[in-house]
Amino acid sequence: MIQISQMSDEDEREANYFAMHLLVPSKMLQADLQGDFSLNLFDDDRLDKLAKKYGVSRTVMFLRIHEEAAKPPKRVA
Repeated sequence: MIQISQMSDEDEREANYFAMHLLVPSKMLQADLQGDFSLNLFDDDRLDKLAKKYGVSRTVMFLRIHEEAAKPPKRVA
């Protein structure tokens, strides 16, 4: 078993990335945003509602929204 003190910064980043995507799946977040990724940093109400829905911090929600917004649009065949 790995002890916390043996984890590298990279291990911790990978664990955080995995947790963010497990708790806030892309498809669910995209459905909630309905294509509107223009979250205003000062739109506290919307950010708080989404964070509460997924049970994550505002920071995690902010990061996930911006991550989704940075994805190229899917091409329709």
